[in-house]
Amino acid sequence: MLGAQQSRWFIRDASVKTAWPRLAAEFIIIVAGVLVALSVDSLVSWTHDRELEAEYLERLLQDVDYDLAELDFVEMVAEAAEAYADSLLMPGVPGEWGESHLVAAVALASNSRQADLSRSTFQELVTSGRIGLIRSPELRAQLADYDRQFLELVGFWDRATPDFQIWVRSRVPNRVIRDFGDACGRPDAPSISDPTVVCPFEIRGWSAADLRSELGSDEARLLLNLQSWRIDGTLGIARVFRASAQRLRTTIVADLEHAMGAR
Repeated sequence: MLGAQQSRWFIRDASVKTAWPRLAAEFIIIVAGVLVALSVDSLVSWTHDRELEAEYLERLLQDVDYDLAELDFVEMVAEAAEAYADSLLMPGVPGEWGESHLVAAVALASNSRQADLSRSTFQELVTSGRIGLIRSPELRAQLADYDRQFLELVGFWDRATPDFQIWVRSRVPNRVIRDFGDACGRPDAPSISDPTVVCPFEIRGWSAADLRSELGSDEARLLLNLQSWRIDGTLGIARVFRASAQRLRTTIVADLEHAMGAR
């Protein structure tokens, strides 16, 4: 009977010894399968992230290209406004101009376009928590600096109100300003109502005599001086933004090339 019991223990021990290698093999296969699945999932996630990164970089590049074009136009309008505001402040000059030239010069001097810069893509990255998709620390820092710069400087236009433009619009009929814009606006400009040069146009049923007289008043000259200050500030801000936008564009292009190569 003892021999039979020993025989059963031997068989059970042999079965256990035989099962361990099989169990170890199965465990290794399971672990390997899990690791492979995790690696595949990680690769898919990484590939998706790189595709999103490239998409956001393309959108950021479009935004900065828009900003540079917008700054071109802001500077063009401001430079024209500066030139005509300076002329209107020169003694005797407004009296030498014909009516259409005077109206055109006053309309141009009253212009001062606020820079309308693109922030939607950067704001989406921040609010959605996807800013981490942008792997370049340098680009993330530049984007943050560009946005901070915008928030610091955009308030200038709230403080420097367009009082001279309001003064002009209260004295010159809208249809006259519109006729000037239609006649002298640049077809390739973002806004046809923002021409930058004086050209002959017909003034219908209105006289600029009162406008010519009022331009010599202390009120008009004060408002023109304030407008010159607003124009100068606009030009300074536009040039600061241009330098930042150009640096930002260079970094985005380099990162986009890298991202496209990693896809």
